[in-house]
Order: sequence, then C-alpha cells, then structure tokens
Amino acid sequence: MANEHASHRRPDPPDSQPRARSGPPSPAPLSDEHADGVVHGENETFVTAMSRSLPFVISMFFHLGIALIFAFVTLLVTQDRVEDLTPSGPVSIVPSERFRERHAEAPVEREAPTEVQANPHDRPVIPQEPSGGEGEVETIQIGGPGPQRPGEGGKGLTIGTGTGLGFFGTPAGDGGQPVQNVVYVVDCSGSMHDTFDVVVREIIVSIGRLDRTKSFHVLFFRSGEPLENPPKRLMPATAENKRDLVDFLQTVIPAGQTDAVPALRRGLQVAHGGKTGERSVVYFLTDGAFPDNGAVLRVLAEHNPRRDVIVHTFLFQYRAEHAVAIMQRIAQENGGAFKYVSLDE
Repeated sequence: MANEHASHRRPDPPDSQPRARSGPPSPAPLSDEHADGVVHGENETFVTAMSRSLPFVISMFFHLGIALIFAFVTLLVTQDRVEDLTPSGPVSIVPSERFRERHAEAPVEREAPTEVQANPHDRPVIPQEPSGGEGEVETIQIGGPGPQRPGEGGKGLTIGTGTGLGFFGTPAGDGGQPVQNVVYVVDCSGSMHDTFDVVVREIIVSIGRLDRTKSFHVLFFRSGEPLENPPKRLMPATAENKRDLVDFLQTVIPAGQTDAVPALRRGLQVAHGGKTGERSVVYFLTDGAFPDNGAVLRVLAEHNPRRDVIVHTFLFQYRAEHAVAIMQRIAQENGGAFKYVSLDE
C-alpha cells in the first residue's frame, strides 16, 4: 500500500528546483544615471586640458602677430631711407667760397680723350702770340695752379692780349659793330659724356683769346637749373677770371636730359646786361634736338625781340635732320651762323 502510494506521487515541477551555475557572475548592467556620470567626467577632463593649454596658444599667436607687424614696419622704414638717399635728379657740383684755395692745394687733372679732335688747334696747349694791343701774355695751367710764362713747360693756354673772338672756327661778330661780350650756352646732358672734354677745351681756347677789353660768361644746360660760372654774370677777360673759369669747368659733369630753355633764357639775360652800347654774342651748342622746339623759339622771341644779340648755333657730333633744321632757324632768325661740328671731320 505504501509502495502503491509512492508510485502514484506526482513529481516536482522542473522550475521548482534551483540549479547551480558554473563560471563567474555576469556584471550588473549600468543604470542611465551612472552612464551620464561617466560621460560628464570625460568632458570635464577635456575642458580642463583645453583651459590649461589655451593661454599658451593665445600667447603664441599674439607674439607671432607682433613679430609680423614689427617686420612690416622695419621694411617700410628701410625702403623710405633708401628712397631718401636716392637723388631725384642730377647732382650739381657748385664751387664753395674757398674753392680756389682748395683747388690750388689739390688740383684735379682732366684727362684728354683719345678721339680725333675737331680742329688742329683743339689741344690743351695753345701758344698764341698777341696780334696787337697792350697786356702781358701768360699761360693758364689746366689742372694746375698759377700762371706761367710761354716756354716754361706745363700744359695750359695763352691768355692776356687775344687774337680775336671765335668758337669752333666761327667768328663772334657779323661784320658790323665789334662784339664786347661773349656768352657760351653749352649742352652738358648725359649724351655729351664721351665728347664733353673736347667742348670744354674749345671753350678754354676761345676765352683764352679774349683780351681784357672783352667780357664773358659760361652756362651749361641739362635737366633742371643751368650751371653758371661764378659769380653768374659777365666778367672781364682778365688772367685771374680765366683761371677761375678753368676751376669751374673741371666741376661740371654731363648728366640728365637736354633742357636748354632755362639756360638759354638766362644766357640772353646776361648778354643784355652789358654796358649801354656794347654788343653781345651767344654761342649756343647742343648735340641733338630739344624736347620742345617751340619753347626754345619762344624764349628767343621773348628775350631777344629786336635781335640785337647775335646767336651762333652749333650742332655737335650727331647730325639729325630735325636738329639741323631747328639750329639753322635759330641762327638765321637771330643774326648768327649755324655750324655742324664733328670729331670725324
């Protein structure tokens, strides 16, 4: 009976008995609140790192900007200084009050060019015998101080009583009233550089032939104001004044463009500044055409309206048809003569 009861007992349900599990226990899942805390901690770490490095980054960019500004300002200042030191125009050498004394102590030699000269008399030493009149004959040293007697050596030119007026073989007058005042208006632009010594020597020779009764003045033109022989007026053709002229001529350096208008205007004013009744001549020399021929003609019409100053013109070395035409016209309208001068002739 008991066995029958045992055989008829209902078995326990499978879920009613606990089962043992092997291995370590699984971690419990994180709650939403705990996950938000972890993310927030990571953000705080990143912000802290950025806040510590941000001042360094700002300082680096700040100093880099200052360095760039300093470099830019330095570049501008340097360029301004270079521009200030660059001449805007041709540099003129003007003799000081003690020029003659300094020149006598340290003379400057002018080397003679090797080109063929314009005429057989165009050379540093010009011995001339006086044709008449009174006055002692001396020799000017070119590049050295003091007068010398003829035959004592050295290079120079004869001064004192002259043998007549002329420039590159052109007489000063026109066959009428004798000329007392001679004004030279000569091109010294950059294009004259290679042949300028020939012209300078001819000026010295021409003035060296003037006697003491004559007066002279020399002007050079290029860009800007003309260069004038001190004291910028007609001077008697004495030995001392001729030596002073040689000093001045050795300071003139060809440069710049051909602008004859200011020098021609000034030369005509000086030519008209002689004593009442004296006649004047202008020797006008250039090596090419002018930028504005009309301006040159207007100056002549304004300052020599009665044509009482003779104007001889010279075209030197370069012969261009338009340059020949304007120089011929100037000479013809002002009672003078035109001449072309070439080193090859």
